Amino acid sequence: MKIKRYLIAILVIAGFIPVALFAYEPRFAGSSVKYNIEDPANAVGYYARLPGKSARYVINFKELGKLSASLRIPDIPSAGKNVAMQIGYRDLNGDQQKVDLVFSEDEWRYYKDEFTGNGYYLGPEFMADVSSGTHAITISSLPDNEKPYVLIIGNEEDESWQSSYRTFIELAKIKNQVYSEMPLTAYMNIYGIVLAVPVLLLAVLIIYGIVRTYLNFKKMDEQTDEDDDIVFSDHKD
Repeated sequence: MKIKRYLIAILVIAGFIPVALFAYEPRFAGSSVKYNIEDPANAVGYYARLPGKSARYVINFKELGKLSASLRIPDIPSAGKNVAMQIGYRDLNGDQQKVDLVFSEDEWRYYKDEFTGNGYYLGPEFMADVSSGTHAITISSLPDNEKPYVLIIGNEEDESWQSSYRTFIELAKIKNQVYSEMPLTAYMNIYGIVLAVPVLLLAVLIIYGIVRTYLNFKKMDEQTDEDDDIVFSDHKD
């Protein structure tokens, strides 16, 4: 029973490690021109590239809520600091609003994620209370709408194991598709080290459980043989 409790505890810890390390769930989004966002509260980072046209994120709020968005640029050779974000939304009074967020080259601040080893340039951020209904974020870049970007929508952390699992999978995609590195390098960092600790402990406990079970069965067999010898000796007498 103790081993079972230890296994459950380690699995829980391993499952929530991505939640503890990341403020948002990373997601490789490809090069689409339209994205539908049905869960605007949970923070998701969309790693994408403009396909020669601007990209539009259609965000649906079923009730009053907070629209949060921040723009980043991955630190890769093909990136540029001429990416802009335009937000169209309805405020709490139902009035249509439009905000254009454009940073000059000097305003982008460099940031290195120590857990993944990925580098970014931090761009404009936006947050406002909005009414229910449909809102939109448009991403564009000059002069050709072909630049990579990261758009983070939402400001709440999804602490479910499903989000942790998706994070584990998506990190490898992003490392390969965005940063042009081998997928396994997504785990050759602090994130991978921290993730490896509960996995190794889990492996040790599983091996310990197998060995202990084997020894218990062996002991039971030896005890059975001794009982058979006693019974045989009693009949002989």
